[in-house]
Amino acid sequence: LDTSEWDPDTMGMIDLSGEWEFYWRDFISPIPESDQQAAKSNPIILKQPGLWNQADIPGSYFPPDGFASLRLVIRIGEKWPQKVAFYILEPANSYRMYINGQLAASSGQPGMDQASTLHSLRPRTAEFIRGEQEELEIVLHIANYIDREGGRKRPIYLGTTNTIKKMRNRRIVSEGLIGGALLIIGLYNLVLFLVRRNERLPLAFSVVCFVFGIYALFSGERLILLFFDIPFELFGK
Repeated sequence: LDTSEWDPDTMGMIDLSGEWEFYWRDFISPIPESDQQAAKSNPIILKQPGLWNQADIPGSYFPPDGFASLRLVIRIGEKWPQKVAFYILEPANSYRMYINGQLAASSGQPGMDQASTLHSLRPRTAEFIRGEQEELEIVLHIANYIDREGGRKRPIYLGTTNTIKKMRNRRIVSEGLIGGALLIIGLYNLVLFLVRRNERLPLAFSVVCFVFGIYALFSGERLILLFFDIPFELFGK
């Protein structure tokens, strides 16, 4: 992915969706140009974000349970600052993200079997000081043994530190206001119903508000996880 002509100060973040290298049942070395990477000259190309069990690759099928690596090389130019940031919107149920061989972000603990894997769903941000490096190599180690969908589900964004922070804070505030407002409206209508039990409309409306309010807290930035450490098995239900 060539972003050398991209000006992050005026053009904002870059969505890293597109074609990534895919290595099924293999945690490739995150070190750029390592001997292990050099031995893998013919990777599968997979569009991301996307589920590997839904990949349309002739003669190949990847079950949702398993582990894999994804790799993308990004070329950046002089307009990029020395410190860059990534906005990671839940790329998988369990992952480690390396940038030029350094661990930048993780969620849960991906393993080669279910016993060694810890699943977790948490959006993340990551910062990386690139110095004078003109290429960023992203390697994702992903594992799934609990969900019917395997692979990356949501995009990853690249931008400046300020841009990424502003975007995430904006999402947290907006989702919090929407979820909180819906829960307050639902509570208000529930009180109306308790006062006037012969009127059923406030009860129905409060149920709708509670459902959408709770959904707002469980989706997007997963704000509910800021207050409660909910196991993935329970959260997924």
